[in-house]
Amino acid sequence: MRDEKLYWFSGQHIAYEIEMCARAAHLVLAFAPERHSVTNALLESYALHLRNLIEFIYRKPRLDDVNAIHYVCDREAWIAARGEVPAYLKVVKDRADKQVAHLTKKRFSGDAPEKQWSPVEEIGALMPSLQVFMERARPELLHANVANALAELAALVQPRTKEN
Repeated sequence: MRDEKLYWFSGQHIAYEIEMCARAAHLVLAFAPERHSVTNALLESYALHLRNLIEFIYRKPRLDDVNAIHYVCDREAWIAARGEVPAYLKVVKDRADKQVAHLTKKRFSGDAPEKQWSPVEEIGALMPSLQVFMERARPELLHANVANALAELAALVQPRTKEN
C-alpha cells in the first residue's frame, strides 16, 4: 500500500479500532455487574476490537492485512522493540477467538469465571506495545486520529487520582 493510502487508512481504520476498543471498554466497565443482551453486545464489541489490536501489533500480516509493520521505519528494530506476544495477551486473544469470534466446543457456559473480561488489565497489557508502535512508526504515515484515539484508550488504564 502506498504511503498516502497508509496515512488515510490509519486515520480511518486504525483509529476506529482503538476508539471502539476504548469506548466499548468504558461501557463494559460502567455496566459490568449487569448481564443481558446489551452488555453481551458491548463485551463482544470490546473483545473483537481488542483482538484486532493484538493482531495488528503482533501477527505477521497475511495477503491483504494491514499491520503495524507497514508503518514502522525499521522492521527488524520494531520487532525487537515490540518483543513477542506477552503470555497474558496470548490468553486474551485466544479467549476472544474461542468466546466471540468462532463457534467452538471450548466456549465457556453460564457464569463461568473464565468468561469475565477485565478491560483495565487487558488494555494495560496492550498499551506498552501500542506506545512502542507510536514511537517507532513513521510520523508521516500516522493520522492525528490515531494519537487521539490512543490517548482515549490510555485514559482507561491510567492511575486514578483524587481529581479523577
